[in-house]
Amino acid sequence: MELSLPGKVYLLALNPKSGRLRDRQRSAYAVRAAALTDLVLSGRLADDGGAPVVRPRGSTGDDVLDEVLGQLVEGRPGSWKGAVRKGFRGTLRAVEAQLEASGVVEPRRSRVFGVIPVRGERLRDTGAQDRLRSVVDGALRGGGDVAAVPPADAALTALAVLARVKGAATARERRRYSARLAELGENAGAPAPALRSVLRALDGMRAGVASSAYGGG
Repeated sequence: MELSLPGKVYLLALNPKSGRLRDRQRSAYAVRAAALTDLVLSGRLADDGGAPVVRPRGSTGDDVLDEVLGQLVEGRPGSWKGAVRKGFRGTLRAVEAQLEASGVVEPRRSRVFGVIPVRGERLRDTGAQDRLRSVVDGALRGGGDVAAVPPADAALTALAVLARVKGAATARERRRYSARLAELGENAGAPAPALRSVLRALDGMRAGVASSAYGGG
């Protein structure tokens, strides 16, 4: 099965040991942004004054992407940030269901402390993550002209680093390759900076909550 961009971002974010996402909310935003980026790359979405506009061309051939397009048609967001936030949890669940149905992952259930039921996913192809990490590594650290990197690979790399997917790039590498990441991010179009803004807001909210909890506010 040829994975969609949101499917690839999901697999990169998946912890192969626990079978769960390390940060489900952060990953959900990244998967949603990846779906929007996939639609931009295929010409189904375009930017109109800072807002996404749908270019109808029939089905994309992918149920998740069709669902995202339908949401944007029914209630057009006024900004790309709104598009990233709109239905992000539902998009994540749809990608999980799609990967299960296609046999890429299979559900795995366990219990925390032997009591609390926890749902996870097991990768059927244990090499899938390694291949995706190799794509990210080549795009980010491989050198050469960014223009030579396939747009989908460039977008995958930019989104994975923005979402701070484990193994994509360390904090030092994010600083070291900042210029190259900016170029790679241009391939993702408007969803990439929107994802950055959404995640910064999430980090700020979490920092505020933590500060209040420890008497800092």
